[in-house]
Amino acid sequence: MPPALAPRPMSVSPSLNKAFGTTLLNSGALRWSAAYFLIFFYYLSFLDYGLNLWDEGGFADGTLRTFRGEMAMRDFNPIGYLPGRYLYAAWFFDWFGISLHSLRLSVAVFTPLMPLMVYAISRRIMPVGFSLLAGAMMLSAPSMYYNRFFPFFCVLVLFCLVRWLERPRWSRGVVLAAAILLCIPFKMEIAIFSIGLWVVLIPWRHRDLGSIMNKNSSSPLKRGLVIGILLIGTSVLLVYFWRYQVLQKFIEIVFTTHAAWGNPFPALFPFWEFWKTEGPDLMFERVMFYIPLATYALVLVLLGRDRMMGRDTSPSQPVLLAVTGIGICAFGLVVWRAGFDNLVRTLPAFYILAPYLLFRLRDRLLALFVHLEEQISFWAPEKILVHFLVGILPIIFLYEMNFGHGFYVGSVGARLQNTEKLEMKRMSVWTNSYEARWVRRIVEKIELATAPGDAILALPLNPLFYYLTERANPIVHGWILPGMLDEKGQEEVVRQLLVKPPRLVILADFAIDGREDRRFSRYAPIIFIHLKRHFQLWERIGLFEVFLPMGPSKTPYSPKF
Repeated sequence: MPPALAPRPMSVSPSLNKAFGTTLLNSGALRWSAAYFLIFFYYLSFLDYGLNLWDEGGFADGTLRTFRGEMAMRDFNPIGYLPGRYLYAAWFFDWFGISLHSLRLSVAVFTPLMPLMVYAISRRIMPVGFSLLAGAMMLSAPSMYYNRFFPFFCVLVLFCLVRWLERPRWSRGVVLAAAILLCIPFKMEIAIFSIGLWVVLIPWRHRDLGSIMNKNSSSPLKRGLVIGILLIGTSVLLVYFWRYQVLQKFIEIVFTTHAAWGNPFPALFPFWEFWKTEGPDLMFERVMFYIPLATYALVLVLLGRDRMMGRDTSPSQPVLLAVTGIGICAFGLVVWRAGFDNLVRTLPAFYILAPYLLFRLRDRLLALFVHLEEQISFWAPEKILVHFLVGILPIIFLYEMNFGHGFYVGSVGARLQNTEKLEMKRMSVWTNSYEARWVRRIVEKIELATAPGDAILALPLNPLFYYLTERANPIVHGWILPGMLDEKGQEEVVRQLLVKPPRLVILADFAIDGREDRRFSRYAPIIFIHLKRHFQLWERIGLFEVFLPMGPSKTPYSPKF
């Protein structure tokens, strides 16, 4: 443009320029905030659908006891979850009242962050469309409410680790360290393998270890303050772990109970026989145990090939290595206990890497039809065919998770599977008809035979009834599962029952995982014999048996009327 016609630069005041820059900056924050609230209200639409009579009761009762001043691993559940989840959820009891809705709300508020972080991580290694697919997979199956702490902290640490890998600045290293420290009171195993992965990636990411922390990135005073805060926080946690032997109990849970509590992976063959007898939904579950491992292995092969061919300088390489490392470490939970609910909470890394492999596959298939320098229309037949082939597996996955599964994967399918309303003082949920009938009948029996504050015993994993009825647990354990207690531990439980005898016992003596050795009567015989000697059957309700204590004449005490 000739100088005479060139527009003169507009004079803009510094305040206006600053405001305009702030608006642009906030526009990105507004988009992320809008996405967060859309996802949150989506989860809120089926928040009260589904009920787990077992583990969810442990979360509810533990949170209630924490809300009243007790502490997990000190006052109850010495072999159980760390206190972080209970302390966090207790705030929601304080803010919104004691109810199962408040408990689930405590989880629902951080759940939208998972698909958003998965999308952000995915954008480092693939285009928008495939990144949206990764986010949609995370959105569809975040796992059950009480299981969601595991995938959340996996994604959080991975997100912080990827940001550090992009720019290994001091500030990002501090954020990553803080995220790992935050894992400890919730999921210590994630903190342990995250530290290990970080240590492995530091020399891989930096040829020169001196570049790990750029001394010019912050003042010495600021660095010293941050280090001091981290050291104080770490010291407090270490003292707590030493005082209550948290690490010893964690090792006991992970390593000593695997033999009694673990499951083998489900078989795939004869494939068609399983398909005919179990149907497509259960067959999908079987296959899903193997696809993540195959995905991680294939990504490692591709990374190794790129390194051997001298193509390991791509910015996506460290991201892929971090995601694969988190995925493999998290999958150890499935090796420890192969259940589909366990599997789903280990899959965030798979949700990222599976679309990445599909992205690579799409490019390969397109290369078969056209040369790289040619451009073809999106609606060209060959391009439609490629996208159809690439899209088949994601469509199957999204359909199965949202329609073939529901509450136990955390999907909207819970609305389809739970059709009966169960209304109680601390719980208003939709569940299936037979579980609703069981809960109503058992609560009626408890209220008929006992008063608030009385001791009742609900085994092997039914703290839900303590939570619903204001009855006390006479023993320190909220649940007793296979491999938890040796003879000495069982004798200690019997001693506690003698000190504070329950006025009613609820027992579900069924074969867990279909294995007879996992009946309560088999893996806790000392406790079971004590209950049989001192209590007599009152009524069978579904999987449960309700017992009343025997009097001197060996007859059950009459319930209160």
